[in-house]
Amino acid sequence: MRRRNGAAASFVLACLAACGAVTAAAAPPDATALRTFAEMVKRHRETPSVTVKCEIEMLTPKPGQPLERTSRTAEIVFSKGGRGRLTYDDYTVYVGDGRIRLIHKSNDAQFFEVEATEFINSFIVYDCFGRFDRIPLPHLAVFWGGDDTEELLMEIFADTPDLLPRSVSDRTVDGQPVRTIELKGDESSMSINLDPRTMFIRSITHRSPAPFVPEGEQTHAYLFTYTVHDPPLEPGSFAFQPGARTKIDDVTLLVPRPEPPEGEAREMEAPAPRPAGQWVGKVAPAFTLTGGDGRTVALGDLRGKVVVIDFWAVWCPPCRAALPELHRVAAWAKEKGLAVEVYAINTFEAGAGPADKRTGAMKYWREQGLTLPVLFDLDNAVAGLYGVTGIPATFVIGPDGVVVSQHAGFPSDYAESLKRAIEKAAGGGGKD
Repeated sequence: MRRRNGAAASFVLACLAACGAVTAAAAPPDATALRTFAEMVKRHRETPSVTVKCEIEMLTPKPGQPLERTSRTAEIVFSKGGRGRLTYDDYTVYVGDGRIRLIHKSNDAQFFEVEATEFINSFIVYDCFGRFDRIPLPHLAVFWGGDDTEELLMEIFADTPDLLPRSVSDRTVDGQPVRTIELKGDESSMSINLDPRTMFIRSITHRSPAPFVPEGEQTHAYLFTYTVHDPPLEPGSFAFQPGARTKIDDVTLLVPRPEPPEGEAREMEAPAPRPAGQWVGKVAPAFTLTGGDGRTVALGDLRGKVVVIDFWAVWCPPCRAALPELHRVAAWAKEKGLAVEVYAINTFEAGAGPADKRTGAMKYWREQGLTLPVLFDLDNAVAGLYGVTGIPATFVIGPDGVVVSQHAGFPSDYAESLKRAIEKAAGGGGKD
């Protein structure tokens, strides 16, 4: 675990002590706070050239254990017009020309490339980095998120998409003026502390229920340092240079999971998990899950049909965007008379326990008028078996039980690529 300097740590911990817990109110967002949030985003995106260094600390209670402290650092270089670069742990991400390109320190032979998405925070942190330690990077949404403020609010901290601006206030901290936007959700809160002159973010404190600890609270604390470049950096100074690297289309293959040491025992009742893309052309791992209607579904019982499974969660904006498209694909298959079963597998869900996860997911399902059958992967075991490290992740399985294709995230051709995979599967299975 990385350590950071004592001064920065003291500042962040002081923020934690100073910002009290807040609770949500079922009311529209405060108009002044909403305008302040929008102005903050606008001022960031109009900056000709800037580097933002970020120090992050996550405090998580664990059952019967001391408070867990996790630290991260990140650096974002942004240029007006949308070009930029992110470095985070051993990853480097390049954004520009409508594309996202990703490399990893351990792999000097390949890079991953995909069309840019307005759900960039969720996509990079969860789908690309494959992190489920819940450390979003709010600046990704601030710099590169969509233009719709409502969607942007859902994306700035994707784990808690119900956050809305409730108040804005000005105060003085250590002799410095600070403007604070308070956002509140049903069970979570966020304080965004701004420099009122530049509207740059000085710090963020986010609080939400701790996983698996009733009444426990998880805290993310961010401290930011800005360097405005004058004159602005040349675009080439942070442009992507592939060198000898070759492009891959499956981000899960960028950092392959190591094979177990020779002779190490494996579980006999199930195949070992693989990185998601490596299941293509192989028999899909068997599973039995309970649905939202209380009935159980076993993959083995569906042989002879094409099966589409989509891993999703309520807190995930690209998952929510993909679900209506998934419904349209299912309707298309039915109209064509294809023998296709489509299931939405809820996994990596937020909630204090299985009952909370089920209740929250089904509440969202009903509110959105969604009708496809939902299955619950409450312990994330099936997602792990399929090598899923980012969601949404969609698999098309042929009538012979072989995986035909795997789709990561929510690209612009999501529905069409699923249709092509279904037609391929219906025409003869997935073995190459």
